Amino acid sequence: MKKKKARTSGFDTEQLRRMKYASVESKLNALTGMTAFTKEAQKSCKKRGVKYCPAFSSYLQ
Repeated sequence: MKKKKARTSGFDTEQLRRMKYASVESKLNALTGMTAFTKEAQKSCKKRGVKYCPAFSSYLQ
């Protein structure tokens, strides 16, 4: 049986791709924005009963 994959947004993966060559200040601004976005996405997914896993969670650890 196929295992369900956690949902991630295109925003997360696109930001990670861009951050590869960004300056430190740009990376900080992007991470701040991604954190705010993730909080909103988690609230939305929780309301719908869907598990949300941000694409950059492993990047931060």
